[in-house]
Amino acid sequence: KDLGGMRYDSLAEFLQYLGDDLIKQSEGDRKKGRVKLAGGLELAAQEIYDANKRMNSVWEICKKYGKSNSVKKYPGSIAELVKDLGSMRYDSLAEFLQYLGDDLVNQAEGDRKKGRVKLAGDLESAAQEIYDANKKINSAWKICKKYMK
Repeated sequence: KDLGGMRYDSLAEFLQYLGDDLIKQSEGDRKKGRVKLAGGLELAAQEIYDANKRMNSVWEICKKYGKSNSVKKYPGSIAELVKDLGSMRYDSLAEFLQYLGDDLVNQAEGDRKKGRVKLAGDLESAAQEIYDANKKINSAWKICKKYMK
């Protein structure tokens, strides 16, 4: 919920870092011979990058409205937040993405009620891309789950 209060340019930056982190993880898994896991992470990263582009478009529409540029209850930078999220198990990351997508859908509903149809549509599209990434991260979890203690 607190991420949803960020300015959309900061949320786009967050998504860029998250996609980059997933790519880095996929490269490590590929080097270890975990090709299927690496491929799934790369697909998830692509969905995150797509959501990043969408959030940049959203920012262009509504930068005049302004929001906070930080995450309440988190003292670190956006890059540090992504690094911390990157150390979570994939099932937890998928849950996080689900909440983020849900929050964007809620914001879209509010904007649609205010007559901001284009903004609402872009937020819904970004949410869908995040949901798609969630599915791919859940697939990665299914691969890794048996190795967790």
